[in-house]
Amino acid sequence: MKYTTKQDVANKRIIKKDGKILKLSVLEFWYSKGYLEFNKSQYTADERLKYGLRLSLDFQIINRANIHSGYIQNSKIDKINNSQSVALLDAMNRYNKAIKAVPKEFW
Repeated sequence: MKYTTKQDVANKRIIKKDGKILKLSVLEFWYSKGYLEFNKSQYTADERLKYGLRLSLDFQIINRANIHSGYIQNSKIDKINNSQSVALLDAMNRYNKAIKAVPKEFW
């Protein structure tokens, strides 16, 4: 049996905060290491973290909304269900604007 070392935990981005064990996202890990702080930039590391996490959340909201089960309620083919939530539409709008704002050289 192999035990987990402190280095293994650090490599897997696992921390203990307020008595809870959490796994940091890559963005949060980079923030903790100071990689999001740039000299001569108009944005702070806190802003980069905040908006990066918001972009990630919008992406997750959109992906979860696109999950469909195999169960078909109605066998009519021509029936269209246009009931999308306001939260989903807002997330899609914010996500699309953020993606369009990324310059070509960063892709």
